[in-house]
Amino acid sequence: MKTKINFFLTIVISLTTHLIYSQQKLNIENEIKPYKDLGYVLFTKKECDLNMDKKTDYIVILKPNKNKIKKGEDTINVCVFINNSDSYRLYECGSIIYPQNRNSLAEGFQNLAIKDNYFTFEQQSGSGQDFFENDYTTFKYDITKKKIYLHKYGISKTFTNNKKDYTKIYTVKNFGVIEFSNFEMSELKDILN
Repeated sequence: MKTKINFFLTIVISLTTHLIYSQQKLNIENEIKPYKDLGYVLFTKKECDLNMDKKTDYIVILKPNKNKIKKGEDTINVCVFINNSDSYRLYECGSIIYPQNRNSLAEGFQNLAIKDNYFTFEQQSGSGQDFFENDYTTFKYDITKKKIYLHKYGISKTFTNNKKDYTKIYTVKNFGVIEFSNFEMSELKDILN
């Protein structure tokens, strides 16, 4: 009987130790610390389940700390952390979010929307005396390929005068296959123009 109890305790301790170790290893704050050490600050962090495995994944937006980053460096990093039980798989892109326009408080990042294995960055990309322009950049986590691809890009222009508002939506048919880590907003706009 004592042998069975010792065996049972050994298993419980072993499993508990593994769970505690896994939880410590999968602390998202540990994952973003290297960015903070480089002078970035956490702007947005959202929990999700992009690979639909019922484990918490994260989408993190890190912006430069204006006091620690060299002048002219305004890259805003987007990091997607996919939980693989014992570690995170990192997908990174630095050209989705527009840098803040100091001349217009309305322009720039507005929202990060997530549904299932899709996530969309909503931004105001332009404004003028008589219009507002919003961009919607949607990515999809491909569960079978374990990669993230640009899924859809939309532009919505709203006028405050008598001009007609419009929305344009582009898909893979328009821009081809673009991986998340290779995405460049300026290149996408060049392709679409």
